[in-house]
Amino acid sequence: MTYDLIEIDNDLEEPITLPEAKAYMQIDADYSSNDSVINLAISTARIRLEQYLNVGLINRDVKVQWNGREINLPLFPNGEIDNILLNEETDPLEPSLYTASRGRSKKLVINSKMCFGGGGNWWYSRINMTAEFTPNNFTENQIDTDIYTCTYNTGYTDLPSDLKQAILAETSYIYNLHGSPVTDLISPNAARLAQGYSHNLVL
Repeated sequence: MTYDLIEIDNDLEEPITLPEAKAYMQIDADYSSNDSVINLAISTARIRLEQYLNVGLINRDVKVQWNGREINLPLFPNGEIDNILLNEETDPLEPSLYTASRGRSKKLVINSKMCFGGGGNWWYSRINMTAEFTPNNFTENQIDTDIYTCTYNTGYTDLPSDLKQAILAETSYIYNLHGSPVTDLISPNAARLAQGYSHNLVL
């Protein structure tokens, strides 16, 4: 199962500021020629760390799209779920049609659905979550093709200092590459500072 994470707000306020980044990198505050490059490095560093850790470093609403009946919502910590849409439908699923685990890391399970009659009209029915599917209530093709879109709140409202320092370290790493390709792995300093915060199953 794969998923796509969709940002709703593309003008996010980064958790560290340009002056903070310049002070960390010991760049004169009055030297502004590379400010746009530093701002880009800040955003890139934050995104890379979010992907590496599966942790939201900015509190915001996001959308995740996936196929299948269950998903561990990305970007810990997970807050309130706003709505869940099925395929191209505009009306959200009723809360009785899905189950979200409690806590700051949520597993979302879509309850079974059954089709009665024709015309493409679907009626949803909650059944025992451990029940096995049969051809009479859910075909394999339906499992593979249904796309769900969940809008929910995610990310830290009060970012731990270690993660803020990790963003600064990664910003410095990216900035000092001077346009060279960035590797898939985050910098050793950022990895050390972010140690213990990961919510990825595999690193």
